Amino acid sequence: LRAPAAPADSRVGIDSPVPRVRGAIAAWPEVWTWQRGSGPERAMNDAVRAWLDQLDVATGSRWQASPSAPGVGSARALRLLRNGRLYMTVRLEANAVRVDSTADPTSPPASASTGTAVARAPLPGSGAASLRTTLDQAAP
Repeated sequence: LRAPAAPADSRVGIDSPVPRVRGAIAAWPEVWTWQRGSGPERAMNDAVRAWLDQLDVATGSRWQASPSAPGVGSARALRLLRNGRLYMTVRLEANAVRVDSTADPTSPPASASTGTAVARAPLPGSGAASLRTTLDQAAP
């Protein structure tokens, strides 16, 4: 007798959205800004870039496609803008990180209205709390 097949995993693994935006920021830092809550847009800086590096390491290859969800925790979200247009929102949840990307950050801004891709990566242990603390320091 054969053992019953394991149920199919409904989560679809995807490439991390973080390296692409990190590369675009490195190539054209002068066109990138960041924003938190209702605060003003601020020029991209080394602290936010270092935090994105930390995010990339912390999430690794655990990214999954995720359904769109309302902007929970938007005051704590980090919004990344290119030439004043929103390209990515990073939200830290209790045990995961969610990224809403409106377009490929390396594409011309004219193509930014192509829809939103949502990705989510679970964070083990105290990963989310650690990222939240360092984000608050990097982008107050």
